[in-house]
Amino acid sequence: MKKIIVLFLCSSLFLKAYSQKPCSEYTLSPQEKMIVSHYITSCIQDHWFVNNKGVVEIRRFVNDKGEKCWYMTALIDDRYKDSPPTEYAWCNADLVFFYETAPKSSERKKNTPTPELLACLEEVLYDKLYIRPPAKTQYIVVSGKRIVNPGRRCVGNCANDQIVTFHQNGDYSKSIVP
Repeated sequence: MKKIIVLFLCSSLFLKAYSQKPCSEYTLSPQEKMIVSHYITSCIQDHWFVNNKGVVEIRRFVNDKGEKCWYMTALIDDRYKDSPPTEYAWCNADLVFFYETAPKSSERKKNTPTPELLACLEEVLYDKLYIRPPAKTQYIVVSGKRIVNPGRRCVGNCANDQIVTFHQNGDYSKSIVP
């Protein structure tokens, strides 16, 4: 009888661990939902999101004052696959990816892409992002010499980035990343 009980417990633990999704859904508070909605509206108006494609990437961190902060940016291609998030949220019909960061930094922590995690995100994502084409080396001719194209240089806010700081008193402030 004891063997049957132990076998049952082991199998239920295995099934529970196996059935857990590698990505989880985060529920936005009303204030967070409003902030994300405003950001998505600005992405649509400024043509960062086109043809109903685009996801908001949020990197959560704590600033020097100990306040919770979000670094928000627009994502339109599948570069998330290089370091996929483990948490997502829905804001109406729009998707938000959440990344954790190092303490007091807005640089996201690297996550190892596993087939299970990518499959979980693809199931949620559907067709919200463009497929990133493979990188090709491009050349230009400068002063009669063929050199590798360094690409475009962007000055200012090149990806509609914003930092939202949630203050201790319940207010928040937004700042545009230079």
